[in-house]
Amino acid sequence: MPVIIAFPSAAATHDGGMPYQQDRAAINAATRTIGVFDGHGDYGDLVAQSAADTVAASSADTPFADLFATAEESVRAAMRARIAAEGKPLIEFEGALYRTYSAWSGPQAQYRGGTTASVLRVAEDGALSVANVGDSDIVVFDGAADPGRTLIADHTPTSLPEWERVHAAHPATRFRFNNPHRPWGPERPVWVPTAVMNPEVDRPWQLNPAGGYLYTDVRSTWGAYVTVGDGSESLAMTRALGDFHLKRHGVIATPEIQTAPAPAEGTTRAVILGSDGLWDSLQFEEARDLVYRADLVGNADAATAALLELGRAKAVEKFGPVTDNIICAVVYITVPAAEPVACELASDEAGGLQAAQTLSCELHGPIVLNPDRLWYSMNERGEYGMYAPPCNGCPYGAREQARVAARFSLEDAISATRREPTDANKERLREAIEALGEWSGYYDYLAEAAWALLEPSEPPAGTE
Repeated sequence: MPVIIAFPSAAATHDGGMPYQQDRAAINAATRTIGVFDGHGDYGDLVAQSAADTVAASSADTPFADLFATAEESVRAAMRARIAAEGKPLIEFEGALYRTYSAWSGPQAQYRGGTTASVLRVAEDGALSVANVGDSDIVVFDGAADPGRTLIADHTPTSLPEWERVHAAHPATRFRFNNPHRPWGPERPVWVPTAVMNPEVDRPWQLNPAGGYLYTDVRSTWGAYVTVGDGSESLAMTRALGDFHLKRHGVIATPEIQTAPAPAEGTTRAVILGSDGLWDSLQFEEARDLVYRADLVGNADAATAALLELGRAKAVEKFGPVTDNIICAVVYITVPAAEPVACELASDEAGGLQAAQTLSCELHGPIVLNPDRLWYSMNERGEYGMYAPPCNGCPYGAREQARVAARFSLEDAISATRREPTDANKERLREAIEALGEWSGYYDYLAEAAWALLEPSEPPAGTE
């Protein structure tokens, strides 16, 4: 059976009480592509929208590196066009966009605008590929008990590979913890030289043992920035689309790519895309419990709307009525269970059960049918035992469940009638006998006990 991929018709957004909304999404169900973009700066909304439009219009076979390069140029073109439409001066210097130029101090007054970009593609078999710049997270859950895992690369100043990359090419660029008392408080570097290093296992840099000044999310992530010059130019991420004034200081638009294999047969995977406005206040487990709710699982639109409502409530609870912009989207990927194979049986010389073909059960191993039509499954010792539980909802497990349920219903009705032989209990007993249906032959001893409790005028089962 084909894999079922459910995309939302639109992402859900909330301005967080801000006077602007700079988060955007790209959704193309035809190419099974979806992305989220968290804009920042004076032109953040324009940049995020331009990037989203580029991704939405892309083909599924466009390499991620080419896609992000195209998005970067689209962002630049969009900013140029907007600045021209506003009648403002524009000077381009080393790739950055400026308002003015001074012969003594060089270009001044940058035009600022950038965005994160986290893009997900789903293959026909449900496998995932993700490319990102920035910190808009994509989290995948393979079931209601899965703690979840992120599919994006870490592009924050607390990433050691990013520090090593930037510091090697741009040693003047600093990674600093966010000090809420700036400019009066001291700067605290995120990375410091390793005090005592074993060259065989250690890297020359370690996270500052003093830690940061404040956490930015519910997972206790230290707030930190990439800063240059006097610190007035800073960014909370090491990669982004746009932010052209920081590209000569080590910020790049090259994405990193992660993949995940297709989900297992008979399972439903949930993938959540969201800006930091969602994830700063929401634990992975809280998001998982919501998207696997019985009334939501599989319904991407309903789950997306409910997730936004939960995310906004958690943000207000933790940060107050004015929070960051939020955007989120939920994608479901369901891989149906394999169709069971018909089974023929033969008896071995010892009279035991032997299957010419076995039914595949993910939970309980081989399932066979004996001549009396009772369902069996094999235990860990390789022995067949009666009353296997339902097997991942397959027809054989469902049949076994129905048979056992009919038996339990009859046993309960017999017990109730023995305690109180009322007309209501006798009617319940008759209904339970009828409900046995095709399984009445298995439980003739129960049927006889049931008829014995009814009026003598009523015939036993199978008689006129």
